[in-house]
Amino acid sequence: MLRYITSIPELNKITNLIYGLLDVRITFFDMEETEVGYLDVKGMSPYCRERRKHAEFNRRCRQCDQEHLKQAKASGEILVYHCHSGL
Repeated sequence: MLRYITSIPELNKITNLIYGLLDVRITFFDMEETEVGYLDVKGMSPYCRERRKHAEFNRRCRQCDQEHLKQAKASGEILVYHCHSGL
């Protein structure tokens, strides 16, 4: 299996290019399943920001992320997915 190492500034450049081209939010999680906060990622959409103020919707968001994190960890691959709300 190939392993890649890149610096934070380089990773920021890459993610900025991707979300600039595709207008998608890209997030990264550490091994403890916590969203990494030190990268310049596209902010949460106004729709998500508003909906996540509601506890049940926010719970479903977190659950969706956790389920997909488990899949990514099991496969060892990058995972692109649609959230429970279809985004």
